[in-house]
Amino acid sequence: MLYMSNKLSIYASTHCHPVMLQNDFIIPLQLRKNITGIDLGYLSDDTGDNISDRGISYGGGLPSLYWIWKNDIESDYVGFCQYRRYFLLDEKHNYFQIEYVTNEDGLKKIKFEDKYIRGILEKYDVVLSKKRRFTKSVWNTYARMHDQRDFVALELAIEQVCPEYSNIFNIHIKKGNILPQFGMIVTSKEIFDNFCEWIFPIIYKLDLMKDANKNSLSEPRRIDYIFEHLMPLYFIKHKELKIKHLPIIVADPTKKAVSNFRYLCSQLKTELRFLFNI
Repeated sequence: MLYMSNKLSIYASTHCHPVMLQNDFIIPLQLRKNITGIDLGYLSDDTGDNISDRGISYGGGLPSLYWIWKNDIESDYVGFCQYRRYFLLDEKHNYFQIEYVTNEDGLKKIKFEDKYIRGILEKYDVVLSKKRRFTKSVWNTYARMHDQRDFVALELAIEQVCPEYSNIFNIHIKKGNILPQFGMIVTSKEIFDNFCEWIFPIIYKLDLMKDANKNSLSEPRRIDYIFEHLMPLYFIKHKELKIKHLPIIVADPTKKAVSNFRYLCSQLKTELRFLFNI
């Protein structure tokens, strides 16, 4: 259970100066400063025990995750979100959709309340993003957008590193069409550390496959995309953990918000297309 005296740190990774949120518990974490030579004035992932030099091939998620795992020894609860995405921590706001804001002023109008996330963590063990429904299976959706060979490699890596997850992979990736997105999380540091101890051996196995075969995994950020799909499997397996799924807010000047009604209609349409294979 999270008490007010427990330290909570939610890290928001970035490699540039987007619309950034920063307060007492949301902390910007700069990516790849050692590669770009640009100093944004934030805490950076190239300090302490780090894998920042793999940022080009891994993307931003995994080096940030690793840095939090190895270097934050003070926080009782930790979280991670990427670039312009944050958990929506305002109970008065819309819970049916991804909320979009176009500028920093829009972001500031939404309350990101410490007491709200603490209240959730008193009742739940883990916070993940809301689940997304796809018209096809997660596997087929990914294959259409990226490369099916990535999931072939991931399936093999899971079989070799943690075969007890193979059935979960089959049910939720090969056959299922619902999964949380974006690799975002808030939980206790203990659960976070346990999760990292599980996921990084799989990532390292994928890295070896990439180096050995020069396949699709060699493309920039490809392993980061896989990570975002792999992450939920750990929490599906650990049924003893109580999960809360929160909507996210995205700071993106190119997007417009969708009404609740249109969002619910789109979700229903997506599910029907999946069920009837349209």
